[in-house]
Amino acid sequence: MAGLTPAEDNTPSELSRAPASSSDALIRVLRSGMQLIPFGIGSCIESAYFGSADDRRISRLEKFIEEVAEEMKKVKDQVRAPNEEYFKSDNFAFFFENVIRRVDTEASNEKLRALRGVLVTILLDQGLADFDKRSSFLKTIDLVEALHLQVLQFLAARSDRSDEERFVSHATICRRFGASSEADTNFVYSTLDTLANREFIISGPVPFDVKNRIDKQRQEFRATALGVEFLRFVRLEGAT
Repeated sequence: MAGLTPAEDNTPSELSRAPASSSDALIRVLRSGMQLIPFGIGSCIESAYFGSADDRRISRLEKFIEEVAEEMKKVKDQVRAPNEEYFKSDNFAFFFENVIRRVDTEASNEKLRALRGVLVTILLDQGLADFDKRSSFLKTIDLVEALHLQVLQFLAARSDRSDEERFVSHATICRRFGASSEADTNFVYSTLDTLANREFIISGPVPFDVKNRIDKQRQEFRATALGVEFLRFVRLEGAT
């Protein structure tokens, strides 16, 4: 009997025979384990969350790519003819795969905007110099929250002013973002501290009160060139 052609071969494909990924196995364990939570809560989570998880992930990624496409149309004058060797490179794969992986689990709209900006940047810049610095910028998105990005944008918007006008007090920043309670103002200060540790902002001369303690309300900050470069890489430099 003549052998089956590949189209007629009913044996399992290599893909179907491949072992499930560790994430798939984990999801199966979690779905089974949900049944242990009583009062119908576990079953509700299993059907409501896991039943639609894949659809949400696909929808999130589809929306992200659609938004990237729209952004590319806005900068069509900067688009170069595709360099096939670049798109085969490890540099491109690193950024593309890491952006998509982060989009898959990210919920913050501000951080999704930053990730979209990263992808647009690497699609436009087909040489991608400064790999180490830019990979650090990408990892920085994991370490910050929406407020960090917003505060940095607020300070960076003043980068073209005189040195004196570039500095903004902690009190002014708090008012700008509606932080009035002690907890909220402390959170803004910790945000500034994180940005300073990344060397995205710097402080002016540190003021002290009559008890020789740092007067946080009067302490002033401005964006650094590195902070502006980061915003440019994630394409948030124009927002205020």
